[in-house]
Amino acid sequence: MSDNNGYFQRLRQLWRHRSLYQRWIFLLSGMLLSCWLILMLSLLQSSSVKNQYQTIEQLQQQAIQSESPATLLDSSSMQKLQDNEQKINWLLALQVAVFIVFLLLTAYLMANMRQLFLIRLVALSPSTTPDNGHPTIDEITRLENTIEQLQKQQSGYQAEMAWARRTGTQLKRLITAQAFLAEWVEQVQQEIPNEANQIRMLYSLERALDLQNVALIMTQTTVVKTEQILFSHHAPVELSEEHLETLLAGGMFSGEWQNQEKETVNVTALGFALQHDKLGILLVEMPVSRLLDAAEITLLETLTGLLAISYRYQNYDSEGRRLAILEERAAIARELHDSLAQSLSFMKIQVSRLQSTTDLQKQTAVIKELREGLDNAYRELRELLSTFRAHMDLRGLGYAVQATIDEFTQRSSLQIKLDNRLVNCRLTVNEEFHVLHVLREALSNIVRHAGADNVSILLSLRDNGEIELTLDDDGVGFKPGTETYDHHGQTIMKERAQNLGGKIEVMSRRWGGTRVQLLFKPKLAQ
Repeated sequence: MSDNNGYFQRLRQLWRHRSLYQRWIFLLSGMLLSCWLILMLSLLQSSSVKNQYQTIEQLQQQAIQSESPATLLDSSSMQKLQDNEQKINWLLALQVAVFIVFLLLTAYLMANMRQLFLIRLVALSPSTTPDNGHPTIDEITRLENTIEQLQKQQSGYQAEMAWARRTGTQLKRLITAQAFLAEWVEQVQQEIPNEANQIRMLYSLERALDLQNVALIMTQTTVVKTEQILFSHHAPVELSEEHLETLLAGGMFSGEWQNQEKETVNVTALGFALQHDKLGILLVEMPVSRLLDAAEITLLETLTGLLAISYRYQNYDSEGRRLAILEERAAIARELHDSLAQSLSFMKIQVSRLQSTTDLQKQTAVIKELREGLDNAYRELRELLSTFRAHMDLRGLGYAVQATIDEFTQRSSLQIKLDNRLVNCRLTVNEEFHVLHVLREALSNIVRHAGADNVSILLSLRDNGEIELTLDDDGVGFKPGTETYDHHGQTIMKERAQNLGGKIEVMSRRWGGTRVQLLFKPKLAQ
């Protein structure tokens, strides 16, 4: 008996060690086997009953044909009928037993499924189960509560996803706007603001903030007069006096307007003050369903501030260039007086000498000096005219230096290489003029006296804040006290270096050729 108990305990442990799905497979297999056995037993029972009926029919026919029917039911026939009947009873008992096993397996499977269902429901909705572990409500109610909770969670997830999509769209828009702002600031640093790059800026802003139209308006503050309107898509609506007063006070306004295309849009406008009683207005249009958030408004305010700075710098730069041109013309007038006037005075003296002598040899010497004086005066006049005609490129010193290099390359056989390291280094217009003319004078001396084939130019900013302009050539070199380099040209370069508050040196290079080096500290750095 104990052996049987141990055997059953081992089977029970083995059964418990199986997973839930393995148990279900075993139970379903047993149920299928039970159904198959019931079907087979039913077929056998049907066959036995059919044989029983056939045997009884045969006996009945024999009894009808026989004269003594009672004698036909002998012991063998009776035994056969009893065996068939007993077989049928056994098959019926087996069917009942297999059916009971099937019911037990089905009940066990349903109990396991119900237990799993309850466990999963308790895990989904733990609040419906008290501390003792017994459910306080039925499974259907628990299922309804669980489905309701899942619907609420799904609604929460959908709201969070919608918020995440909106936040992602805003972040993407802000990243694009920041990239636009950085690109525009770099463009302002490299180029003078003009109509073309301002229109490009409007298009970029429209794409960055996903707007319908962006406009830039320049108007007068003292009179109702619009000087300039730039836009990305269509002309903006005309502003009223009330709106202009709001913008003049340094504010902004927003509202729904009907644009030029008869569409109702949201409009936001910001103003920024310019010089000479001018007002700049940045106006953006967007769909009615769209509103600018705080970050986008901050971006527009930053942009208007940068626009105001760029316009003011442009005005200052223009005025500075005008003053520098006047100053340069005054310097040219002084140079005409100091150089060409002295040469003419010298030639006047030589003419007087020529008139006062009759000696042929002396006359020949005076005529030679007059010819040299005329040559020098003509050369000085050409240099002064070139200096007077030279002008600064509006894009800055680098472009003017490159234009000068192209000019000397075309009119001589020099191969000139430029290494410009002055990146984002601001110079005054007067400083740019002096640097450019020192460069021109040095290149002129190289063309006339150095006999060089190659020239390298370096523009750089030293660690101590000084600007360095260095020209190296591979010519005959420089010796002080000789006419290798023009003495008058050196004097002009030294005067320009003094005007810059710096110094210039002309020296021979160790491996041949000459170096001209200008050093000065810009006023902005000082």
